[in-house]
Amino acid sequence: MTSSDKKISAKLDTVIHFLQNKSSGESEMRPQVPISVPSRIYAYLSSEHAIQDLALLRMKLTISTQTNDPLEYACDFREYHCDPDKDYSKEDLQWIRRFQNPQALPVGFIPCSRRNNNSLLWAYYGGHHTGMCLGLSTDFQFPGFPNPVQAVHYDKNILIPRRDRSESEELELIRQLFTTKQKWWIHEEEVRVLVPLNDSGVQVDGNLYFLTIDKTAIKSVAFGLNCSRGEIGAAILWCKYHEIEPELLKMEFAAHTSGYHLFARNLSETEKQECMTLALLSDKATAFKSKPL
Repeated sequence: MTSSDKKISAKLDTVIHFLQNKSSGESEMRPQVPISVPSRIYAYLSSEHAIQDLALLRMKLTISTQTNDPLEYACDFREYHCDPDKDYSKEDLQWIRRFQNPQALPVGFIPCSRRNNNSLLWAYYGGHHTGMCLGLSTDFQFPGFPNPVQAVHYDKNILIPRRDRSESEELELIRQLFTTKQKWWIHEEEVRVLVPLNDSGVQVDGNLYFLTIDKTAIKSVAFGLNCSRGEIGAAILWCKYHEIEPELLKMEFAAHTSGYHLFARNLSETEKQECMTLALLSDKATAFKSKPL
């Protein structure tokens, strides 16, 4: 068994262990009810990655092997004799591999959320509140790939693929694999931009995939509670360089009767100028040292 096969087998063991702790009736997958998508979605990033994305007008794509939940893309393959007490057959592994690697699932996605004031997401993905959150329009279009912006469904169940599926049913299974997560992730309120990896706008750098985005898709940039002023200035300078004018926001905490909440306020013109000056005096915006503001 190759190292790749061992990784797939290990993931299957995790899934089977999960399923063995559920009653047999709970693994039935219900039809998904469409969820509406907002006009703007938000990508939480570290400051370093956000500045890179603004500089290069691109967004990193997550592929099926790079997600942080071992049950993501999980399917119940027990009907294919995938028993933890015996080796998986070559035929089973070939079938399962179609759902476990980027060549088999030639789709990546940009993970986003419905809100830019989710404190947990700032902690998880926004550099512990030192990062940035890019607000994107949902007007993404890819030839031959309808409805690329999809809301994630949160379900306690796991998909059960059948070998006798028609082509259209298999495409629907793939779509559901990319838009179904376990219920414990529901706080993320995730919306995903599904991107075919063979699209002309996709760049490959080693095992990383990036989507070139139109500058008009960037509608806002929110800076974390503890984002440094130099990094804020670098982000603003790149926006000016590309001649885009997104909303520039700073996250703050506010007291409320139910507790503290994050909210976004507009950066003042004075703050913008001070941050850009700091960026030009540091190594945060070397490319602008010879350019006028």
